Amino acid sequence: MNTLQYESKIWVTADLLRGCGIKESEWSSFMMPFFALAMIESRLVRMFDDLKVEIGEDAFAKIHKDDLYDLIKDKGQGYNIFIFEKSQALTDICKNDKSFEIDFDAYLKGFDGETKDLLGVDASEGEKFLDIKGVITKLKAKKVLFSYTKLWAEIDLKPFNNSEITTLEEHIKRKWADISAETAGEQYTPDDVIALIAEIIASKIEESDTLLKIYDCTCGGGNMLFGVEDRINQKFKRLTQTYGQDWNDALYALAKIESRFRPDSKIEHSNTLVEDKFDNEEFDVVIANPPYGVSWKGYEKDITNDKTERFKYLPSISDGQLLFMQHLISKLDAVGMGVVVHNGSTLFSGDADSAESNIRKWMLDSDIVEAVIQLPTDEFFNTGIYTYL
Repeated sequence: MNTLQYESKIWVTADLLRGCGIKESEWSSFMMPFFALAMIESRLVRMFDDLKVEIGEDAFAKIHKDDLYDLIKDKGQGYNIFIFEKSQALTDICKNDKSFEIDFDAYLKGFDGETKDLLGVDASEGEKFLDIKGVITKLKAKKVLFSYTKLWAEIDLKPFNNSEITTLEEHIKRKWADISAETAGEQYTPDDVIALIAEIIASKIEESDTLLKIYDCTCGGGNMLFGVEDRINQKFKRLTQTYGQDWNDALYALAKIESRFRPDSKIEHSNTLVEDKFDNEEFDVVIANPPYGVSWKGYEKDITNDKTERFKYLPSISDGQLLFMQHLISKLDAVGMGVVVHNGSTLFSGDADSAESNIRKWMLDSDIVEAVIQLPTDEFFNTGIYTYL
């Protein structure tokens, strides 16, 4: 089976959204929480089945409920009481349209606290992450909650491993990026760019049983971070540890959910330029596709008064790309390497002796830059600009 066969099934859910008058640019906000549900449920069910095999069917049948939950919690992947105690998944809930809304509410509230927070099950004002509560309210108003949920219940990802699910997620995000009005590249880094980045990194590392620490300071939903990790593992079978940080609520939630089903993965939620959640860490590999042409004026005071000494110079307030670049250089260990995606601003903006020019001079004088690779135009959606590694 191929995960990509589910791509068309997932986009059937978008047809339903179109049919009830929801704007195309809003589809991703409706699809993200349900895609997350499909990922979580399939992995929890698979974890539960694996536990039965590990313990043995007879021993599993006799295990006390509290002991079982201790085993499940030790996995660190979350849990759902509705799934584990009632042996009912989303497909079972959708069999009865009369009790659906009550059962669906119980199902969502049956998740562990962190999962509920990430999905936004009990969200009020403030951080909502995937805001499934708000999405459900809108779908109820359109009278399509049951039919929409039923379509998602048919997306069974249990047969697939983490890498295959990440590949599917990359393809879905590609379409989201294509239809949304998001800043170019914010939601998605194209698969061929990720593959090239992984090839460059692979050419510089060796087969080893030592840990390889990979970091992405603007990880979004994690498709580049986890995509590079998977490709490195396919080549070398190395021990890898992934670290990521992002400040977009929904994308952070997707990456955080994914991270719980991967060994040694840590994802944090915050603005990297203001609050480095990994301030005491250095990394073997740093990667990023930072936002292009985004102002840092709202954080000018924090960045100007930053005490970490990571920013040698402060570039134009209208574009923070070179702030991210300096941050990433500060995170490299003594023999570390980085591959970062930029537009032309990083290479060409600023007059001689400007902050931008001085940052480039410092990088070249320090022998940090080994190569600049120009990528084809139209790699990123909603823009035909040149991009560079």
